[in-house]
Amino acid sequence: MPKKQIIEIILFSTIIIGFIGIFYLYLFYITAINNSLNQYEGMWIITIAILIRIIITIGMMIYAFWQWRIQKKLNFNDIDFLFGLFFLGLVYGKLINLLYILTFYTVKENTSLFLLKFRYVLIVLTAAPLVSIGIDIIFSSNRNQQGYLINEHHRNRLNIILISSLVILSSAIIIIAPNLTILNMILICFHISTLIWITLAFYYAHRKKYSFQIRPLIISSAFFIDLILYLSSILTSSLRRKTIGYSPIFMIIAELIDLLIIIMIFIGYYYKTNDNN
Repeated sequence: MPKKQIIEIILFSTIIIGFIGIFYLYLFYITAINNSLNQYEGMWIITIAILIRIIITIGMMIYAFWQWRIQKKLNFNDIDFLFGLFFLGLVYGKLINLLYILTFYTVKENTSLFLLKFRYVLIVLTAAPLVSIGIDIIFSSNRNQQGYLINEHHRNRLNIILISSLVILSSAIIIIAPNLTILNMILICFHISTLIWITLAFYYAHRKKYSFQIRPLIISSAFFIDLILYLSSILTSSLRRKTIGYSPIFMIIAELIDLLIIIMIFIGYYYKTNDNN
């Protein structure tokens, strides 16, 4: 069997196993989910809104992986593969987030904390591919200089070491977090720092014209908007709880805004195909 076909089978099998695992997690909490859908107003419409977002993101994921698959040689540091992982992480993360929402009022606090930790670890894994691209962008600025980074193998190895360290350290901190307050503080620190890094890295790529056959300015702008909205959400959280709270309308609007940002990121990635034509 050709090596390319083996890689494709491994990737496809891993993705399917991930979906099956999440499916059984839903089955495990099926009673709590049913109670939530039947007892709390707005849960059905929130669920439908989130599922629509998930389906759209799955389409983006399939497109990115397909673009990677049709290449003659499959590289794991390829832009298509990394964006495919990013969209896959968004899908997995949103499925766990939906499960957290559906069980928030019907399970014990320890269970909610477990699901939230799972969700936050997925956020770390989701950010990792684009953080990796950002590191590669910075390394590219030193590509014509003498030294360790002049060798592509050395650059890729250092990139893997940095990303692996980030994922392991961040995940470990999330897992050992004792309560929801500390867990949210950890997420805030991680989320803000990664959004800033990705925004600046892709903007730097735009300024230096390191296009990677994509539109880095569009992607940078999308993450900058996400950063501003996230900071605004943190600063207005206490006021929001006193006024509209977490009403279904608010959550649907938030999902719509997030979806528009994801579409903007996809557009920045998708434009690579136009460069090749």
